[in-house]
Amino acid sequence: MVIEGVRTMAQATGARSPHGDRPRSIRPSLTSSGSTGSAATKAAAATKAAVAANRAAATSTAAATRTAKQGRKAALSGTVATKSLAFSEALVWMAQINAAWIAFTLLGGAVFGFAPATVAASVLCRRRLRGADDTTADDAALGAPDADAGFLRAFWRAYRAEFWRSNVVLLPVAVVCVLVASTMGFAITGAPGLLVLVVGAVALVCAGVLAFLPTMYVHYELPTLRYASTASRFVLANPGPALLLLLTAGGITLLTMMLPALLVFFSIGAWIQASTALCLSFFASNDERMSALADRSSN
Repeated sequence: MVIEGVRTMAQATGARSPHGDRPRSIRPSLTSSGSTGSAATKAAAATKAAVAANRAAATSTAAATRTAKQGRKAALSGTVATKSLAFSEALVWMAQINAAWIAFTLLGGAVFGFAPATVAASVLCRRRLRGADDTTADDAALGAPDADAGFLRAFWRAYRAEFWRSNVVLLPVAVVCVLVASTMGFAITGAPGLLVLVVGAVALVCAGVLAFLPTMYVHYELPTLRYASTASRFVLANPGPALLLLLTAGGITLLTMMLPALLVFFSIGAWIQASTALCLSFFASNDERMSALADRSSN
């Protein structure tokens, strides 16, 4: 009876049996402890993997950022180099135009060399602005060269081809501008204010006509005696572009007065290049407006 009671108490208290068997009541706790350790190990492994992934992502992002910065620096360097090269080429071009204009104006005795030299320079500037390969029938009529012709040969061909006709178109307008400018000088000294305003307005119109005329001559094919009147109508109908053109001329003149050496090297070439570019833009806009009006009227 005593032995049975001890055995019963042992079973009740959960003590080991003589054969070393664990009580059934503690097996679940041992199983739960093993599962918790396995879950902790998996969580630690997952954390390490997440940290490694974050580090890899950060490294990849930093590398991409460095690559992007290097790409931007390379692009900026290439852009600056390209712009510097284009600026240098533009300076050389304007210097060539300037020197050729002076030389060929003197070749024509100044008075009769001014018009063909201006037209020849405008032909080359127009062709450069439109592209070296853009040779049209009008270019051929004006003596424009092929793409392989040298600069002086191109200038000479245009100068010789348009010598007489350009003098007929441009020289009278230039003479009128000189006379109006002289009258303006006398009017300022002692004429009434109203007369000064009238003479000044006429002087501005004449200057605008003379500024538009060379590019209009090389861009449009018109009867010889119609260029001056067409340019006059264009100036009166488009005062904004005319004013912008005159302001450009005034800026170049002011800069030349500050640095007189520019007249020998750049000023004339810069004016012819700038005026040709502006006039071509104005003419293109005007042609588009005229085409739109023609389409509306036809519909």
